[in-house]
Amino acid sequence: MTEQVLYEKSLHVSTVTLNRPSEGNIVSADMGQKISEFFERAVNNGSKMILFRGNGENFCTGRDVSGLKEHGDATAIGLREANTDPALNFYSSFINTPIPIVGAVDGWADGMGCALAALCDITIATESARFRVPEMDRDIPPGLVMTAFQDRIQRKAIAYLVYSRDEIDAVTAREFGIVSKVVAPGNLEKSVAELSEKISGNSIASIKMVKEYLNNALDMDRQAASSYASILLSNVMSSHS
Repeated sequence: MTEQVLYEKSLHVSTVTLNRPSEGNIVSADMGQKISEFFERAVNNGSKMILFRGNGENFCTGRDVSGLKEHGDATAIGLREANTDPALNFYSSFINTPIPIVGAVDGWADGMGCALAALCDITIATESARFRVPEMDRDIPPGLVMTAFQDRIQRKAIAYLVYSRDEIDAVTAREFGIVSKVVAPGNLEKSVAELSEKISGNSIASIKMVKEYLNNALDMDRQAASSYASILLSNVMSSHS
């Protein structure tokens, strides 16, 4: 059976690839668990960066919901344990992984795919990439996707994506905060390689400090954020001595 998630390490970079191209790289709960395990493996084996991408024409066209209702009971708690908690735990792994996760997006980033693009610390997308949150077409409020957006994009952008269900291009996704950089389709590999080389040139301590600060300090007041930066920087500088 073909592996639905692939893992590869080259020098300082681990690559995690969604590998269901014929199905648009939809992500099941089991795949989410495997991806989280691969993130942990990347940290444990000394990687400085994780490249997250999809195999084939699309990045990720959503969540694989087949079989979800077969697990758990019909109570609210049962449905939460079977259906929502696995996705939320998966999303948390993007934030809790202490090294940067770089998303490389081409084709569709639909539903969960749009959420994953937003959750990556840096997302590079091609001009031909398209983003959409279509859940309300089925009268399902995309609470999980909105959770992924929570500290990534602005309220009006979330409301537009959810209520309109319109597709947006990569430039608009960059304006919304889902994407960091937009490149020509033929330049995606080059842009990812250049960024990987820069990140790989830094120490693990410095790389982790940046992500820890971004995860925790942006909601602090200025004085607290300054003190936090001083503590983190002192720790990094001591590790360099």
